[in-house]
Amino acid sequence: MNNNPLRSKNLDTEHWTIYFLPLIAVIIAFLVLTVFIIAMGGYPATIYRLLWISSFASLRDFGEVLTSTTPIIFTGLAFALAFRAGLINAGAEGQYFIAYITAAYLGIALTGLPATLLIPIIIIISMLCAGLYGCLAGIFKVFLGVQEILTTFFLNWIGLYSIIHVINNVLSSSGEAGATPIIIESARLWQWLPGSRANSGLIIAILAALLIYFVLEKTSFGYKLKIIGFNHKTAEYTGINISLYIIIIMFISGALAGVAGAIQVMGVEFRAFEPAGLFGFGFAGIAAALLCRNNPLAIIITAFFLGVLNRGFTLIESMTDIPQEVTIIFQGVIILFMASEYGIKNLLKNNKDISMEEGRRD
Repeated sequence: MNNNPLRSKNLDTEHWTIYFLPLIAVIIAFLVLTVFIIAMGGYPATIYRLLWISSFASLRDFGEVLTSTTPIIFTGLAFALAFRAGLINAGAEGQYFIAYITAAYLGIALTGLPATLLIPIIIIISMLCAGLYGCLAGIFKVFLGVQEILTTFFLNWIGLYSIIHVINNVLSSSGEAGATPIIIESARLWQWLPGSRANSGLIIAILAALLIYFVLEKTSFGYKLKIIGFNHKTAEYTGINISLYIIIIMFISGALAGVAGAIQVMGVEFRAFEPAGLFGFGFAGIAAALLCRNNPLAIIITAFFLGVLNRGFTLIESMTDIPQEVTIIFQGVIILFMASEYGIKNLLKNNKDISMEEGRRD
């Protein structure tokens, strides 16, 4: 029987942050969203009804929700993996773009191969390119001391404008401006739900979540990531090469985000289109990961939730004056609120340390 009141208090605090903080974050996000809807002249009840109908009224609508969910799962996993080691990958969008254009090029250039061979080749090469782009942030951190949150953020924009140049000047289609030629049939993923663009990329995403969960929770590699994330000095004391692990982690994180870009080309668009800006998948992935406290399996659920919002407000924008960008506001509130968890923990820890120090003096 545990009679330690301090331990009981810590457990109560931990349970509160695990179970109630995400719920409170969602409630507050919906309240903020409702205020914005009213401020824009909309009726919240009507908007939320349209949100439900546009996502679940038919199999096609549901399939489009799954299409929006798939890339968020991958970018969420990319963030969660890096965060486990105390790293913040804010560049999933840039890594997505690199794989996006790589898959489009390979889907055009690699002819004469069967689908069973071509599809894995395109996905793997796209992952490698995105992974190398992601590990740039790790290299800058290790050798130059530049924080990865800054480098990954700016690499988003470098990736964006790089693929705009490639699409318009290198891989431009003669039949349509701002797009690459259509990839060959054998490079395409199976669209399994008739009338929608839901494809086998969702299966890959679920398998990836299972694999990342196993790696993080059941392997020595995952245990080492926990140690690195907990304390660098402890990691060094146990003989872990922190610099090497930082580069490896950023590579794997970038590769995961890259799968989303490859699947978007191979399973949804069948070509690469010139983006008008950041797609928002990276930002949504951060929200999905933080909302479930970086649990790889729970990311599937939170990504689906955000996929519903993305799909719903895309259609709502075409029927009302409410812009799709309100979903970014929703995600931003979640990120802000969930990030405060770590501030709360540090505050409680500092108060505990102060109390213990005063107790020693008394």
